[in-house]
Amino acid sequence: MKNRTVIIIPARYGSSRYRGKPLVKILGRELVLRVADVCKKTVGRSSVYIATDSKKLLMLLKNLIIKQFLHQEIV
Repeated sequence: MKNRTVIIIPARYGSSRYRGKPLVKILGRELVLRVADVCKKTVGRSSVYIATDSKKLLMLLKNLIIKQFLHQEIV
């Protein structure tokens, strides 16, 4: 059995220090998408997931066909 590496990016919209941080644009691209781009170069597109507590962020990711899941509490 071959092991497969995956990356799960925690993207908390409701952070206490900087609410909405994953959607902040840096040079015209959302922070969470910049992180995902780097991760995709490392392990491939099919092995990158984004875990979020935000339906707003979930909609952005669905439009870009990035694997994501909604989680109430990200540790």
